[in-house]
Amino acid sequence: MSLFENPEYQWRETFLVLFDEQQRPTAEQVEAAFTQIGKQFEQHNVRRTESGLLEAVTMISQTDYAGLDISYIDGEDVSDQIEELLAMIDIDDLMPGEDELVARIPLCNARFDILHFENIAGAIGEEEIDFMDPGAMLIVAQQLASVVNGIAVDPNSGTFI
Repeated sequence: MSLFENPEYQWRETFLVLFDEQQRPTAEQVEAAFTQIGKQFEQHNVRRTESGLLEAVTMISQTDYAGLDISYIDGEDVSDQIEELLAMIDIDDLMPGEDELVARIPLCNARFDILHFENIAGAIGEEEIDFMDPGAMLIVAQQLASVVNGIAVDPNSGTFI
């Protein structure tokens, strides 16, 4: 079940991890990697292919009031996204070392979408609902990128994680 179907969660943002599909991990590899980043994350609804490759997983962090739906995408959707992303990135605005990431983007042909949700039922007041801590999403995106030797990026701003 996607967190979109859960009324306690509200979608906030989406991040991407771009990578070469030959680096696609098994569900076991991803589960092990997420276990390494701490006990604050609970893994739910792990879906895998018949050969064990990760299709999707939901991560919940009760302490951060966060939920993450992660799903594997390949094909034309990825190539279209890469074209849009490359058109958006201003080379003059890059931080040191990010030019290497930009150079790797055209080599990517798969991605993980990381949809970040906030548990609004856990928030107490209006201030908590308006404020969103992206910490859980950033940690998971970095860990997932390291598993697939990928590039974690915000597709709305073109910034790298």
